[in-house]
Amino acid sequence: MCYAAYKLWNVCNYERNNYKNLGLEKYPDWYYQKSKHKDDLW
Repeated sequence: MCYAAYKLWNVCNYERNNYKNLGLEKYPDWYYQKSKHKDDLW
């Protein structure tokens, strides 16, 4: 469980730090990331 949470944390941090390079218009907030990564296990 900790490994999955760690991986999800890294994915969300990468998305927050590189949101302009990823083509996102706005800074991703918690609600956006929760809905987008809800079903991502890895």
